[in-house]
Amino acid sequence: MRYFYHSFVYKPSTPAATNISPMSRSPILICATALLLALILCPAAAAENKSPMDHFQEGCNYYELRQYTKALASFDQAVELEPEFLMAWYNRGVILQERGKYQDALDSYDRAFAISPHFLDLVINRGIVQSELDRHVEAVESFQWALRMSPHSAEIWNTIGSLYSDMGLIEEAMDAFEMSISLDPNYALPWDNIGRTLITQGRYEEALAAFEEGLARDPMDEELRRRRDMLKERLALREMVVRWTMIGGVVGVGYVGFSVWRQKVD
Repeated sequence: MRYFYHSFVYKPSTPAATNISPMSRSPILICATALLLALILCPAAAAENKSPMDHFQEGCNYYELRQYTKALASFDQAVELEPEFLMAWYNRGVILQERGKYQDALDSYDRAFAISPHFLDLVINRGIVQSELDRHVEAVESFQWALRMSPHSAEIWNTIGSLYSDMGLIEEAMDAFEMSISLDPNYALPWDNIGRTLITQGRYEEALAAFEEGLARDPMDEELRRRRDMLKERLALREMVVRWTMIGGVVGVGYVGFSVWRQKVD
């Protein structure tokens, strides 16, 4: 199944970053906001040679340079000085998630969740990592929690549908996909997932129709187009096999009848 991937690292990029809430879904790393949080949560640390925010900023810089090991070390130092440093735990989880270390990422997200369970990006990434670890029930619970903060999110409903589909809960999956479509009729991804779910049920013609609906909304989705084309070829091949089987059956019956007639004639 396909769902939106919400992992990103917050970093300072514009002066406006200081006004971005931790609940924001803008794809930038809010180091400036985290700086304010760190100073509030740990004012004494600011007087030291290196504050939690100094290490946090350093981690952001290393991340920009793709020096992920050093970035992780910096975030580790930040949370060592300030164990309640929400954004350091979050960014640490993001890097581990991007590196495919899902259990370690989940551990970081769990620590962040304990600090702030109402941080939407965190809840979403936590659910994605739980899904990667095949902990689908927990992932569904995470995304249902995310819905409390963003009940009209077509993306979250689509993701819940994908999880249900992976769990074999087809009716629940279809309901979630339909909810996603009702919230955003131009969103192509749930149509793709509907098609993929229908294929698992052997409902190929309906799946093809779903793929066509998705492509009508996003003609540039090459993955969806490839899946549609492969299914069309599969259905065309099946139709050809059926026709040749029918022709072969008629020829076979005719040949048997002719043989019986020849025997009687002879």
